[in-house]
Parts: sequence; structure tokens; C-alpha cells
Amino acid sequence: MSELTTQLPERLNNTEETGLDAVLLIPLLRLIVEGGPVTVEQFAAAAGRPVDAVRTGLAAVPDTEYDDQGRIIGQGLTLRPTPHRFTVAGEELYTWCAWTP
Repeated sequence: MSELTTQLPERLNNTEETGLDAVLLIPLLRLIVEGGPVTVEQFAAAAGRPVDAVRTGLAAVPDTEYDDQGRIIGQGLTLRPTPHRFTVAGEELYTWCAWTP
């Protein structure tokens, strides 16, 4: 587990690896972990960024998942059940793929 806790922050801060600047990615992941779809406005408020900046950031990562109302439901972590899951503080979370160190 210590290898994961060391590598995860480094990888999340690597825009080339994630496609989304850490200033945006980390607040988005926190919102997804809370368990509900995320509006762009909620995301912008959590990131402390203008809505237009958030939309521009999201445009750089076209694999972001949205629900039918246009709310964000996935960016690495997803609210859609997948075969790749883990539990944190009793909450089951899903990912697009398995962690590879």
C-alpha cells in the first residue's frame, strides 16, 4: 500500500498521464467520490476556477463520462459499475482500469 500512496499523488499531478491539470482533476475526483453526478458549475466552484476554464479543461479529455443530463460521472473514477473497483471508508468506487504501478 505504501507504494500506491507514494505513486498516486505523483501520477495525479502528471498532466501528460491524466490529460487534465491536477488543479482540476483532484477536485473532480473528490466530487465523484462523494457519489453523485457532478455539474460543471459544481466542479468549477470546487476547483475555484471559472466555468469556462473548467469546460476548456474537460474538452482536453474527451473520454470524460457524462450522464443524460450532461453531468460528469467519470474521469478515471466512475459512478458506473465496472469490473475494477475498490472500497474506501466503506464506499465502493469504480475505475476504468486496474491500477498499474
